[in-house]
Amino acid sequence: MPDQAELPEPQIQRDRVLFERLSALMEDGLYTRKGLTIAEVATTLGTNTKYISSCINAGAGCSFLDYINDYRIRFAQKKMLEEPRTRISDIADAAGFASESAFYRNFKAATGQTPAEWLARESRSPVRALLPVLYMAILASPSTLI
Repeated sequence: MPDQAELPEPQIQRDRVLFERLSALMEDGLYTRKGLTIAEVATTLGTNTKYISSCINAGAGCSFLDYINDYRIRFAQKKMLEEPRTRISDIADAAGFASESAFYRNFKAATGQTPAEWLARESRSPVRALLPVLYMAILASPSTLI
C-alpha cells in the first residue's frame, strides 16, 4: 500500500473527507452495532469497501477491524470507569463485541491488560482519586476558575 506522499492529491483529499464522515458515524455510536462490516459502512457512506479501507489506512493507520475495535475498547473503558458495578459482559455487549471472549482478547491486545487489571490500575490512579475533590471544589466556587 503506498503511503500518503505517493498518492495523487485528489485521492488524498477524498480519503480525508471520507475519513471525517466515517469518524462522525463512529462518534454517533455506529461501532456498537454487533457484526458491523466494512460493506455496511461503505453502503451507509455511499462508497465502496476499497475506499473505506484506504481512508482508514490513511487516516488511522490501521485496518477496519482495528479501527472499530479501538472505538469499542475506548467505549468500554469509559463505561467501566463511569459504571464500575456494571458487569464486564454487559459492557462488552454494549460496546458491540460479538462475545465476551472477543472483548477480552481485543482489550488485552490493545492495552496489554485484562479489563479487571486495567480497571484496578485506573481506579488507583492518583489523578482519578483527586477528581471528586476537584469536582466538589468547582461546585463550591466556580467563579475562582474564571
